[in-house]
Amino acid sequence: MKSYEISTQIINTMELSNEPREVKDSSSCFIYGNSAKKIHS
Repeated sequence: MKSYEISTQIINTMELSNEPREVKDSSSCFIYGNSAKKIHS
């Protein structure tokens, strides 16, 4: 399994959004979702 690191700037920017946002790897595997994503799931 490959390890990914997401910068804190990206996470902070995503968390400021009221829109659901997520990060996936090149294989479309879920890596991270912001708080709005968790609410709308």
